[in-house]
Amino acid sequence: MLISGQSYVDPESLNLKVGRGHTVLRTVNHPNLDYEWQLSEASAKLEDYVKSFELYKIGLNDDVLAKVCPEANIELYQCMESTTDDNVQDFYEECLDYINEIFQKGADDLKQLLGI
Repeated sequence: MLISGQSYVDPESLNLKVGRGHTVLRTVNHPNLDYEWQLSEASAKLEDYVKSFELYKIGLNDDVLAKVCPEANIELYQCMESTTDDNVQDFYEECLDYINEIFQKGADDLKQLLGI
């Protein structure tokens, strides 16, 4: 039996339980299914976390981009770029901390979503 097009489940790993009214309920006992479900949930949480990122969190906004940048000399531009790079790196570190908080077991898979 194929689950999610990826995992093969041996029929012997299916446990049959008798419920009320002699109804047969099938439960799947497969370790990859639990991991995949947890990874899916953690991926959605991580996506929401990353989407919460705003330019103002790293000291930029539309006014800075529109009014200051065209008038900036190279030194000011380099300073802003350096500060922005540092702030973005800090956000990546926050993402890594968040990954460990929500699903440490799947940290490697979640880091791949971030391109890390």
